[in-house]
Amino acid sequence: MLKSKVILICLILPVLAAICVLGFGVFKAAANQQIFSDSGYILVTQDSVHSETTNESIYFTGGTKFKPRYSDLVVFKNQENRKVTVDARSFVHYSDRSIGTMTDGVLIDLNALDGAVMNHYGLSAGTVLERSGDAYILDNMGDSLKFRDFLWKISATKYLLASDVIQISLSDSRALEFEDYVE
Repeated sequence: MLKSKVILICLILPVLAAICVLGFGVFKAAANQQIFSDSGYILVTQDSVHSETTNESIYFTGGTKFKPRYSDLVVFKNQENRKVTVDARSFVHYSDRSIGTMTDGVLIDLNALDGAVMNHYGLSAGTVLERSGDAYILDNMGDSLKFRDFLWKISATKYLLASDVIQISLSDSRALEFEDYVE
């Protein structure tokens, strides 16, 4: 009788351990998924500055889940329901003109540059600046911070400059003008 109980316990314990490991894996995978709050796109740029090809916009619908892969990639399904992989160091452009990121970054309020201290804000992955009229609103633990002119850095080569009108003067005396922001 005792021998049959020991054999039964030896058979049940590995099965219980496997169920626990599987359950923990499912829990971690679900916790690792995030959701795009609204429809929008991610602008994918070419690796080379001297590339002749144009940038590509990868569109997604609101409620689409995305998962981090490795340290610098994100996987999600685009509007055509195809699995796509993009650099996590990308800005997310929402259809309501809000802007977000999938990685940590730093924002500098350009309207505060004339002060003695330059204010900057460390923004975590998943932060969304919501468009409200002519400004962007950041929810900071219940308080709203309002930004009109700012520079948002998410990597050594990825910046977003926002202002009502942005004028860029090129070396061949041409001038380009953009509204809202330039990535």
